[in-house]
Amino acid sequence: MGNTYYCYTYLDPRKPGKYSYKNISFLFEPLYIGKGKNKRYLEHLKYLEKHTNYDFKHVLKEILNEGFTKQDIENHILIIYCNSEQEAFDLEIRLIKEIGRSKFGGSLVNWTDGGEGVSGYIPSKEKNRKHSIRMRAKNNPMYGMKRLDISGDNSPMKKQEVKERFIGENNPSKRLDVRQKISEGKSKLWKITNSKNNEIQIVKNIRKFCNETKIINYSTACDAIRKKKSTRSGYLIEEIKQ
Repeated sequence: MGNTYYCYTYLDPRKPGKYSYKNISFLFEPLYIGKGKNKRYLEHLKYLEKHTNYDFKHVLKEILNEGFTKQDIENHILIIYCNSEQEAFDLEIRLIKEIGRSKFGGSLVNWTDGGEGVSGYIPSKEKNRKHSIRMRAKNNPMYGMKRLDISGDNSPMKKQEVKERFIGENNPSKRLDVRQKISEGKSKLWKITNSKNNEIQIVKNIRKFCNETKIINYSTACDAIRKKKSTRSGYLIEEIKQ
């Protein structure tokens, strides 16, 4: 079965129950859908620190931090073998659509609608058109980000020019408005409530708290603050107005 393509589903071992969708049911809440062959389904765990899907990585870390092992997670991976790579792609797309991504109210932490790959798959013109529309303007992760274009010029003169843009008074961190924002951010107080036991902690530095306690990932905490809702592990973070 080594060269057989398949579609795999990571299930959340923390959330048992009956999760039924249009054409499939699970005994644990599904959190990620993928497609591959050989040992592809295990690479998310094997190369966890290098994972590019930060949402998926953070959920896996939360599960591990709550006492589950990598073997526990592996035991909760459902694999459906397919007759071809295209069939695996189609199944991946269908399952993601039926279950739904967390961005749109579902439970999956997938960043895309599926169907991507680098093993010879050539998307149709219609898929390319839809992807182009989906990634326009504010939907593009790079939207609004300023990039320094050095046009491939790595000469000492060009490097010096780039360096001078960010030294002394040109350094953004030297600007008064930027320093005020940094200062305001450091002076904030945060209330962290554990919904499981109603324990409340007051902290000044969210990043420091996350790094020292290891109970919440910093990016997860920031996401919870932005969305004004609890993390998957049940922590609610609120700013204390002063």
